Amino acid sequence: MWRRYSQLNFSSILFHEGNLFESYHLFGSHVKEENGRLCTVFCVWAPNAQTVRLVGDFNNWNGEGFDLQKINKEGIWLISISEDLTGAIYKYEITGQDGRKQLKADPYAFYSEVRPNTASIVYSLEGYAWNDAKWIQKKKRKQFLKEPVSIYEVHLGSWKLKEDGSLYTYRELAMELIPYVLDLGFTHIEILLDSGASVRYLLGLSRNWLLFCYKQVWRAKGFYVFCGSMSSKWSWSNLGLGPRSFLQGCSWFISI
Repeated sequence: MWRRYSQLNFSSILFHEGNLFESYHLFGSHVKEENGRLCTVFCVWAPNAQTVRLVGDFNNWNGEGFDLQKINKEGIWLISISEDLTGAIYKYEITGQDGRKQLKADPYAFYSEVRPNTASIVYSLEGYAWNDAKWIQKKKRKQFLKEPVSIYEVHLGSWKLKEDGSLYTYRELAMELIPYVLDLGFTHIEILLDSGASVRYLLGLSRNWLLFCYKQVWRAKGFYVFCGSMSSKWSWSNLGLGPRSFLQGCSWFISI
């Protein structure tokens, strides 16, 4: 237990310095093993919140007894649930400085409901088998400054829909999008990030679906993919950052 909180304290220091470059390891929901038992840890940065509660389908959306603990004065909140909640749907119940309570999606969630639903889902990224060794070696030999650059910017949530209006999977999108972009002569793809729960024509915050589309499909075709974070667009919606940022009047930045 001491080791866990020691690591947590170190990570929080790096975060507030702006040096926690893999902050998704700290924030969001994570299934972990403690003392031989699985538990699910939830962590969120809510600097101006009076209280933060965890609500979801596992507690009938009633946050009583599921209060997150404020672990430092800068406003990092944490709770550990003594069970494996993989697949559980959840949100944070935030009480702001004005006393109003709002349900907020987790900006660091690895998975979320598909619109029009907006809740976050507990999901693990562990166990993924990487197979991009050849691509990495090829990348090291490239002369970037001597090669042409032509960037195709795309929002995957609205680029193309199926005839019935449903969304393509990322694998299906890759089969449609890559030949199209290659035919137009582009060398790079810039993905405007879609959180899944965001409104179709808004640009959401990061979700780590890039583990598939970036490492697997796009690299296989030699593309370089980078992402544009348009968090100011997301702030139109109150389900996430909200019109005055994530938690009542505080500035918000996510390093992707």
